[in-house]
Amino acid sequence: AGGLKELDQAARLKLTDAKRALGAKFDIRQFHDVVLTNGALPLDVLEDLVNRWIKSKQT
Repeated sequence: AGGLKELDQAARLKLTDAKRALGAKFDIRQFHDVVLTNGALPLDVLEDLVNRWIKSKQT
């Protein structure tokens, strides 16, 4: 259960980061697609995917 709690916390932090970085450009459906499409990933890989998605939306 501890690992699941850490995953939930990490996902919430990335959600907050994405909302803050993108403002009005943030789309919860697209965020969920980025997070869920690739299945279970190590947290560092998930973080990299979300960060790349944020950067792609900012340009």
